[in-house]
Amino acid sequence: MSLSGVLRYSLESSKNEKVSLKEELEISRLYIDLIKIQFEERLQFLLDIPEPYSTAIYRQWFFKCYLKTRLNMASTIFEKAAK
Repeated sequence: MSLSGVLRYSLESSKNEKVSLKEELEISRLYIDLIKIQFEERLQFLLDIPEPYSTAIYRQWFFKCYLKTRLNMASTIFEKAAK
């Protein structure tokens, strides 16, 4: 899936403030796939969550916000290393 999948998720789930961890991780994977285009081979991502946790309820976009913060930090490190 691509940007359209992320946008569709955003529109469809805008009515819900909370989602299951499984749903949140699916959209987070899509988000990472988009970010990989920017970082190319420099970004490696592994997500391994035990199945029993998949039904937990979280605030929508929780992981995306976390990932975005971490990716911004990584981007800064890459830029400094390139200089």
